[in-house]
Amino acid sequence: MGLYFLLQVGVLGSIPVDEIKKATSVASAVLEQAWGSPTAHVITVLIVVAAIGSVFAGLLGGSRVPFEACPRQAVSPRVRPAAPQTEPAHCRRAHHGV
Repeated sequence: MGLYFLLQVGVLGSIPVDEIKKATSVASAVLEQAWGSPTAHVITVLIVVAAIGSVFAGLLGGSRVPFEACPRQAVSPRVRPAAPQTEPAHCRRAHHGV
C-alpha cells in the first residue's frame, strides 16, 4: 500500500494535473516527461506485452484446473469425460499441450 501511494505521489509530482487529465496513458506521459518520447513508446509497448502475457498465463492456468481435477473425481460426473483416464498423466499433459 505504501509503495502504491509513493508511486501516485511521484506521478502527481512529475506532471501537472491538467496534463494527466488529457493523457490517454498516464505511465507514458510520466515517462515522456522524464526520459523522452522514444523511451515512452518502448515502455508502453512493453506494458501492453506484459498485460497480454498475464491474461494468456491466467487463461492457460485456469484451463488446467478442471483437467487435473477430473481424474481425481473432484468435479461433477458431467464434466469427467473431458479428461481421458486410461492414459498416464504425462500423456494427458502432452495431448493438452498439442
